[in-house]
Amino acid sequence: MGLDDVAQLELMYDSRFSHPVMHRIIGLVYGGEFSHVPGHLRLVEGAALSRWAAALDFGSSIVEIGVLHGRSTCYLGSGARDSRSVV
Repeated sequence: MGLDDVAQLELMYDSRFSHPVMHRIIGLVYGGEFSHVPGHLRLVEGAALSRWAAALDFGSSIVEIGVLHGRSTCYLGSGARDSRSVV
């Protein structure tokens, strides 16, 4: 089951409400790589950042403004590595 499949499962629920259990499951499955880095970014959000960075065109640049401990930068860097982009 891929991330897109899991996202489709989320859409089956009423989209007006957050589903913390589903977010936690998605985060652990797809975003647990940097769970040891402190920060406020939820793991599911990190997984989405990584996925978006990986979808960029070859050689793209990613600029992040404002970092607390660097968790989001880790996810962006992970995705950028896949697309050969620069953070």
